[in-house]
Amino acid sequence: MKTNWPMRRPLFPVAVAGLVGTIVGFVWSNHSSIWLGIVGLGSLFSWWGPKNWRTPAVWVFVMGVFALYAGARAYAPPRDSLRARAGEEGGTVILQGWMAELPTVRIWENGKRALESELEVISIAGDQGWEKASGRVLLRVDPAPEKVPQVGEIVRVAGYLALPEKPRNPGEFDRGQHLRARGLDYVLKVRLEEFEIEGEQRGAFLAKMAAALRSHMIAATSLGLERDPEASGLIAAMLFGYRDGVGAELREAFRNTGTLHLFAVSGQNLAVVAGMLLWVLALSGAVKWRWAWTTLPAVFLFCLATGMEASAARAFVMTGVLYLGWILGRPMDSANWLGAALLALLIWDPRQVGDVGFQLSFLVVAGLMIFASPIHQKLGEWGRPDRWIPLRLVAPWRKAGEKVWLALVTLVAASSAAWLGSLLPAIFLFHQVTPVALAANVVAAPLAGAVTVLAAVSSVVAPFASIGAIGINLLNARLVHLLAGAMGWMATWPGGHFAVADPRVWFERGPAVEMMAVEGAVPTLVRGDGGKWLIETGSKSGWANVVRPFLHFYGVNDLEGVILTAGLAPRSGSAQELLEGVRVGWWGESGLGGRSPLLKKWREELAVQKKGRRFLRSGDRLKLGQDWQVEVLWPPEGEGVGRGEEDGVVLRLQCGEARLLWAGSIPGDVEMKLVEKYGEELRSGVLVEGPAKSLNLTQEWLRAVRPSYLIRSWKALEDDPSLSVDFDSLAQELGITVVKLKHRGAVRLGVEASSGEWAFRTWRKEAEKN
Repeated sequence: MKTNWPMRRPLFPVAVAGLVGTIVGFVWSNHSSIWLGIVGLGSLFSWWGPKNWRTPAVWVFVMGVFALYAGARAYAPPRDSLRARAGEEGGTVILQGWMAELPTVRIWENGKRALESELEVISIAGDQGWEKASGRVLLRVDPAPEKVPQVGEIVRVAGYLALPEKPRNPGEFDRGQHLRARGLDYVLKVRLEEFEIEGEQRGAFLAKMAAALRSHMIAATSLGLERDPEASGLIAAMLFGYRDGVGAELREAFRNTGTLHLFAVSGQNLAVVAGMLLWVLALSGAVKWRWAWTTLPAVFLFCLATGMEASAARAFVMTGVLYLGWILGRPMDSANWLGAALLALLIWDPRQVGDVGFQLSFLVVAGLMIFASPIHQKLGEWGRPDRWIPLRLVAPWRKAGEKVWLALVTLVAASSAAWLGSLLPAIFLFHQVTPVALAANVVAAPLAGAVTVLAAVSSVVAPFASIGAIGINLLNARLVHLLAGAMGWMATWPGGHFAVADPRVWFERGPAVEMMAVEGAVPTLVRGDGGKWLIETGSKSGWANVVRPFLHFYGVNDLEGVILTAGLAPRSGSAQELLEGVRVGWWGESGLGGRSPLLKKWREELAVQKKGRRFLRSGDRLKLGQDWQVEVLWPPEGEGVGRGEEDGVVLRLQCGEARLLWAGSIPGDVEMKLVEKYGEELRSGVLVEGPAKSLNLTQEWLRAVRPSYLIRSWKALEDDPSLSVDFDSLAQELGITVVKLKHRGAVRLGVEASSGEWAFRTWRKEAEKN
């Protein structure tokens, strides 16, 4: 009897129905009565409906059940959970809990050290004393304690419980969603004096074993590589996803070649671990199909040691289903295989559907299952001898060549299929397409496989023969350096990677100004007929976290011009990264020096590439395409090096009758000089100005400019004394709307050139209501 595709692979459509139900359950969580009705209709038609309706009715039933389940898990926490007790806003709390993850010491840009780990909450201090509570939080102790706590130790902490901040800018990584997908409800910020170790948690042996295994793997794979942290960091990242040792430049190279997935624990890692265990099992004489399941606890412990991210959990479930198929003697269907893993993870924690790793993992595996076989079959035919020639007449070199060709075709087919599977998330989530990945993965996959095997062998050998482990690690270091060099070279291929605009901005037309919310700077993208220009690049960390994702969101691969407004690292420190990552037509700056080593490196690179730069002075005029006119108001001719580099450049942008005054972070005395020189000519609808070392936003300045909007940046851990009570009364008198980028997020100003009015929009829509 011939059956159709869904009937032969029942788990896959059921899993898809569960996925759809989970997503709609999160979106429409307040409509539980509707989902109950759908569940009832689905169950009714699956039993008593027409025969052809019964299978779809089962899918509808599953969708309704998962919608109810997802809504309950996300928005109806148990009564004793931390979320139920602390509420959505969090607040000041005193908690007891035990360390559930290996603590990591973070070093911030200012040199301060903080400890981060995951805390499994046991109890919370209430009005009646300690009360039972459950949940997991990301613990941050600042400054870091001298004695780092171990996994399984109980700590008492008092601090502020808060939700992770939502993204301030388009394209920015949603850390809050990522933490929720990992089961972390809050971020708990604690000062060192409020952190106390109280004892050891009983029953946490599994977490302790996983932490001990991770510590052992870190130590074993770094033996002999103390002077080569880059190699040891790459090895640890490829073996078990420990990415803290991988530098920013290396991550950029792997990102731009579409090979960043090598740092995520996936099927390849588990295949190495399971393969070694099965090999040991075979040496003992045990039959694989009967005893393979005995290796699952060790595979599970390895997944726990990696942090059990979505890709690792998916790979573990698929490994378990494979072993179950061996025991039952049943053939393994790839669609059922993937469907079983998807169902298991949706039941375990439906919030994972919002995690980028979850989405990417399943889509890549689906791509491999759908496209790999047809591509392999098509390409494989090209290297085979003529089928009409008897096999005994085929020359030996031809047979060997066919084997080599088929091995290469296997790599190409897998790389192409994985790339196709990741294409949608690449466009809609990362806003970047990497055609070079088709070639890069052919090179990277076998090298990464060899690195993973050698790292696993080193971890096993190290306790018994440290000299042998050192030899393996030194060989592995050669491989990872070869891999890093190859990816770094491929990342420079012309057209190898390019940004793709988010669909939400595909149909935006007309001149506009986009200001990013970045600490200590206001990187501003000017768009109009004739191209795009960038004013101020921001810091090096701001480039990685905000500016680059922002430019990708808008599909920016070329900039007609870039203006560096001040010789300070927080405002222009990422010029080198911009030079390497985006094609720039011309560069402009004040030329008043700049003590930042990052800027010096940028100037040296410009000299190597034989690119010039414009030195901007008061009175200079620039034409940006057909829409924008720019006039430089500061610095004046003859301004000396030193203070001038901190004051920066003041620009007036004009589109038709619309004016924007871009004043950086000038102090009050520069404001007064500009008022004396220009007076009422300073009047502009928008003023962009951040806090300076001394007070600014003087009364004379604001009365001369009279902006409708004041766009204000911020500095970390510093109040803004310029926004005083006197300022508030003056702002009300002049009708100034203050827009704090820290709270409102990125700002878009559309231009109505004929009337001179600005169409104002913030990225954080909920902030507009406040």
